[in-house]
Amino acid sequence: MFNDQLTCADLVVVNKVDIMIKTEIAEVLDLINRQLRGPVEAVTAIKGKIDPDIVLGMKAAVEDNLSGRPSIHDDDEHEHDDFETITINIDSIDVAENIVSRVEDALQHSGVLRIKGVIPVSGKAARYVIQGVGARVDSYFDRLWERDEKRVGQLVVIGLRGFDASSVQKRLTS
Repeated sequence: MFNDQLTCADLVVVNKVDIMIKTEIAEVLDLINRQLRGPVEAVTAIKGKIDPDIVLGMKAAVEDNLSGRPSIHDDDEHEHDDFETITINIDSIDVAENIVSRVEDALQHSGVLRIKGVIPVSGKAARYVIQGVGARVDSYFDRLWERDEKRVGQLVVIGLRGFDASSVQKRLTS
């Protein structure tokens, strides 16, 4: 699937370079750039932030060569049915670190691949973003809640088909 995504990409963003050392970044960029086609570029980002001029100024003309981009999605047997997703509503929390420990705990549950969401924290004017994959959990306040925006917390859990969703939900809400 990695090679398929590179074959179809118009831009590759290598995120979270702030937690990598320079040699790792260079190795990853080298690996990716060796597999990219023609004018496609790989760029780096921190917390998904990328200069809009890079994206808007690409002039990629994607539609000009759609037939020249083979994909595993062209194969009738390729499916995305080995994953399932649940969304869990989370009330406002008093201490941000409490949800971090709950997410860390839930990520240890068999079959859980990723957890991501936004949570309201009592007494805070900004949204609390949390995301976890494997043993790594990142969290931060991202932007102020809009005046008319409902302060509703939700976590999205992606897991292998058949993972024990109710157990994961209990771990995240207790």
